[in-house]
Amino acid sequence: VTSLNNFFLVYYNALATGDTQILDDAYEDPSLAEYNTEMSDMIERISSIKVYITPGLEKNEVAAFVRYNIYFENIEVPAPSIDSFYIHMDTDSSSIRIMSRMYEDREVNEYMTLLSYKEPVRSLITETENKLEESLKNNTDLRNIYVIMSSMGQDRD
Repeated sequence: VTSLNNFFLVYYNALATGDTQILDDAYEDPSLAEYNTEMSDMIERISSIKVYITPGLEKNEVAAFVRYNIYFENIEVPAPSIDSFYIHMDTDSSSIRIMSRMYEDREVNEYMTLLSYKEPVRSLITETENKLEESLKNNTDLRNIYVIMSSMGQDRD
């Protein structure tokens, strides 16, 4: 579990700084990696990273739900967030990689969706969403950043 915590500490630091090399290296197949560094210039730091894991479908696989706070430049209120990952852990080499199966495999997608409706993951997601909603309600600057991010997301579709 400590190795997964370290993996995500490095991953989210790379996301905050826009280090695409580290992010690519985190994936089994970097050509299928799905991350977005467009906002990295606006991010001051990512902190309070907590990793929750559950066994995966196969040996050496785990589903990871990662909760963290994003602090944007010049905004003192954090934006609580949560991401999910499907991970391969090679115990022989101590290698940890985000599996591209997470994006393309129906069985993995269904499994991750199922986990998101079960406790304790369901409560974790709900609690994170509620905290984010509260932060957005109480801070206009943070709310404005989320408006910008959602319009950026729509431009890509």
